[in-house]
Amino acid sequence: MMTITCTKYLLTLGQSFFIKEKGGFYTCCISCREQNNEYNKKRKKINETQEPVQILNYKELDQCLSELINDIG
Repeated sequence: MMTITCTKYLLTLGQSFFIKEKGGFYTCCISCREQNNEYNKKRKKINETQEPVQILNYKELDQCLSELINDIG
């Protein structure tokens, strides 16, 4: 059985961990690719739920901060 070294964690595994569906081989093993896919899904979900960032100039920032300070007391 032929072995290939995963480029992410330098693990040497059997070639069955690296086979592409359309032929050929990946450079990362299937477990590293799955971890990467999960990370990207979580990251995408977080980015979609974040509110847009409001960019203020100094006068607007000063006004907003003053209002917040007055509200707090």
